[in-house]
Amino acid sequence: MTRIVSAALASVVLATTTMETRQKDESGLPPRLESYVTKDVRLTAGERRRLRGGGPVTKLLDVDESKEVAVFGAIWINAPIRRYVEALEDIESFETGASFRVTKRISARPTIDDFAQLRLPEPDVKSLRTCRVGDCDVKLDEKAL
Repeated sequence: MTRIVSAALASVVLATTTMETRQKDESGLPPRLESYVTKDVRLTAGERRRLRGGGPVTKLLDVDESKEVAVFGAIWINAPIRRYVEALEDIESFETGASFRVTKRISARPTIDDFAQLRLPEPDVKSLRTCRVGDCDVKLDEKAL
């Protein structure tokens, strides 16, 4: 049986207002982002400088490693928020490439057709037959089981 290890990518998208973007603190980052990366992610001063300079920053987050792996990753891109929102609204084009087998927008009222391209590997299908809350190789919540 294949054990599936889930990795949660902590992706930070802060929709700051124009005013917040203009009122950057001394770090050069919007205040809400500065607070998040300092208090929650706990980036060092050097990592915050690298982020502010447009460089990539990654950091393992504190989680129960027996259950999951969580990684924060960010690159500061000095561009209008509107452009990011426009890209996300076209999610099927935004998420493409080798890492994405299928990206499909789910209807406002989901239908079976929304999942027509979903394919599960055979080991996962076999694991689903014996899944129980708290004992499942495929990461699902109680409601999904």
